[in-house]
Amino acid sequence: MPGSLGVESILEAMQVFALQQNLGAHLKSPHFTHLLDRTIWKYRGQIIPDDDQMALEIHIKKVENAPERVTILGDASLWKNNIRIYEVKDSAICLVES
Repeated sequence: MPGSLGVESILEAMQVFALQQNLGAHLKSPHFTHLLDRTIWKYRGQIIPDDDQMALEIHIKKVENAPERVTILGDASLWKNNIRIYEVKDSAICLVES
């Protein structure tokens, strides 16, 4: 699995969190965007077909609400077989008005 897919899985999990928490309820027509320029990513391995497990965890650090935007900031780790292979700091997504 390419490393970019691991980072994408983290961003998509953050989107699920935003949807479950209804964070864009005040927006008329919201869509997601990424703030990749803030992200710090350390990569120490890869997922290969022989790996039995993959898991990720995200710690939401901040949710900033503004009239036309919601920004979600978090730190994340991606694990394979109980070994952390990604450390992602300041991963951020936004819900913005279309």
